Amino acid sequence: MNLKRIETKVLLVISPAILFIFLFLVYNYDMHSEGPRKLPAPANRHHYPTNLDSVDGSAPAEQSTAQDAAQNLPPSKDGVSDVGSEERTSLLAGLWWPLDNKTLTSVTEATDAKKCFYKVIDLRENYTIGSVVRVMLVARDGNGRPKTHGGDFFQAKLYNSGLKASTFGPVVDHLNGTYTVQFSLLWPGPARVSVRLIHSSEAVQVIRRQRQQDPDKVYFFGHFVDGNRTEQVPCNAQRSPWLVGNGTGGCCQYTDPVTRESWFCRRPASLPCWALTYHSMGSYRAKLSSLDASVLNGSRTNIMVPGRDFEIHVLPQDEKMRETRPQCRPGLGTAVPAGFYFQDRWTSLQCRSRSFPTPALLSACLRDKEVHMMGDSTLRQWFEYLESAVPSKTPEAARCPGTFL
Repeated sequence: MNLKRIETKVLLVISPAILFIFLFLVYNYDMHSEGPRKLPAPANRHHYPTNLDSVDGSAPAEQSTAQDAAQNLPPSKDGVSDVGSEERTSLLAGLWWPLDNKTLTSVTEATDAKKCFYKVIDLRENYTIGSVVRVMLVARDGNGRPKTHGGDFFQAKLYNSGLKASTFGPVVDHLNGTYTVQFSLLWPGPARVSVRLIHSSEAVQVIRRQRQQDPDKVYFFGHFVDGNRTEQVPCNAQRSPWLVGNGTGGCCQYTDPVTRESWFCRRPASLPCWALTYHSMGSYRAKLSSLDASVLNGSRTNIMVPGRDFEIHVLPQDEKMRETRPQCRPGLGTAVPAGFYFQDRWTSLQCRSRSFPTPALLSACLRDKEVHMMGDSTLRQWFEYLESAVPSKTPEAARCPGTFL
């Protein structure tokens, strides 16, 4: 009995000492560890093959075709890939853009939206729902000369403002200065075509060059917090000389456990890497020549292309179409076009979508669900809409200032 009491006393004395040593070792490791830390930092989910381990942060030259890019894509770190070869090829095919190696000497050599022209091919008096309309688009430079290569970024839509109807039309680049657009006729009534030049091929080359040569033209701020001490440093998706700073401190690297992509922040002067708490938008620091700036000027960006003023008359079908769309569920592909608006209501062509016109219906659908939204500023608008339409929902951003959702 006395022996058991002695053992108990010894354990009571030793246990706190062991716990103290263990906690000290953990604390010491956290303070001095230089390894990657997995923190909830926003990741740049790009799919372009980039060498994240390069010192200068530069990206490899793009391949001549999407197929070449897929074949030369380096393997994922640790030899493991979460993206299959077919999906990788599809992603690269979607990212591929034709190259134009011509050296620009004047802004008038760039594609000018006001000099471009489009027309409907074989326009008929009437169409029916389900028919297809094709549009031919000719690109010209500022001097009115037809372009002989592709690479311009056009967007096209079919619309009717009175009916609050519209749909997207995919643009096919024939790589010779001409383009075709195909529209599906999806609602009864008149419709018009609208084409915009978002960026000329010359502007695309400027953007491509900036992306490859200066990864820090757009950067973010990382906010490090440890007790009452705070520091703010630049962060980005690539490690670059500018991000490293004077070269003595290096970078803090954070690796996504799923995608294995990395996020880098300049190492704070006094706080450890694990003190990264949240992010905020940094700024733009693009280094442009006067000619590059002229090509990207707002007066040449997102400009309407003139075309013949015509109406496409769409008649209802004689027989009602049989419903063949499946129920909406995860894992479905994306139709082209994905759907259309009519009477200000979205109809999906991929699956049988539902409408939630009132906050009560929205709340009922979202009840007991956790929604993760990842994307660009367009998706953020949807997030802000849900936040305002369903005020009972508490966004994570409200509890974590500066969080990107």
